[in-house]
Amino acid sequence: TLAVPPPPFFCLSFPFCLFCILIMSSSSNLKRKATTARGKRALKARQPQIVERSKKILLLRGHATNGAVHTVLGDLKVLLAPHVHAFTRKNDIKPFEEYSQIERFVEQFSCGLFVLGSHTKKRPLNFVIGRTFDHHMLDMLEVGLSNYAPIEPSDMSKYASAKGSKPLLVFRGEGWESDEELQHIRTLLIDLYRGTVVDELDLAGIDHVYFFATAGPGCPIDVRHFAVQMKKSGTRVPITKLVDIGPSFSMLVRRTSWGPKEVRKAALRDAARQRPKKQKNVETNVFGESVGQLHMTPQDLREIALRKVKKLQRTDDESDEDSEEEEEDE
Repeated sequence: TLAVPPPPFFCLSFPFCLFCILIMSSSSNLKRKATTARGKRALKARQPQIVERSKKILLLRGHATNGAVHTVLGDLKVLLAPHVHAFTRKNDIKPFEEYSQIERFVEQFSCGLFVLGSHTKKRPLNFVIGRTFDHHMLDMLEVGLSNYAPIEPSDMSKYASAKGSKPLLVFRGEGWESDEELQHIRTLLIDLYRGTVVDELDLAGIDHVYFFATAGPGCPIDVRHFAVQMKKSGTRVPITKLVDIGPSFSMLVRRTSWGPKEVRKAALRDAARQRPKKQKNVETNVFGESVGQLHMTPQDLREIALRKVKKLQRTDDESDEDSEEEEEDE
């Protein structure tokens, strides 16, 4: 009789390996559930907030770039610091065709915005500015830059922004208010350049200005960046001077993709959530204090629970004498 060799190892373990692969792939798609209070707080912090603070911006390089694209992304990293996370390697991503990889990056680094730069013969100096909601794609704007003048290192060191300062955003042109497309672009630019979100701001905290001007829909958008110089004038209002420190460029809109109305409605629901619930007979005065009005029912003073003092209580003899006097009077 011939000895039959045992089957190879991979034949015996193949069904088991296939089962393990399916389990791992299915478990990786499931959302993690927190088991501790600390984990619950961490997951809650990643969810959409009613009151949003400063958003982080993810800077990406496309599949084809050049030195000009690197310069633009480097200037953005300087201007938008410290709310920036920049990638230095190329990524074969085309957001208008497939953006699942960007959504993974955005969720991994807790970013609400992203900027993807690329350069090809068909679309030179191409940049895609995107915004997400709950780590899912909401808005995308593709623009082409021209006449780009980078930041001068000497000017940036001389007019460096102070920590915690806020930029002033100026939009020039009637289209920003009347055209729906430009209104979407304006909100996206405000999200990108607004800087740190603060509750109060001193006049000295505004040390630079972004200027956006356009003649109307379909026209290029001119962008300028100025530093604010304040000099003493002998009065309470200082003398203000604007210094062009770059970058300055023109951008032409190539493609847009705005989120569906249902998702946008969910993203803008915070204004309704912040509205306090109406309470009856409660008002707020000019000082922000709550003033209430109470409506009381008529009270019978004879039913008030008073403290009975021992000296004032009648004895049994006094009560008998009072009853005898009442009978004699009758």
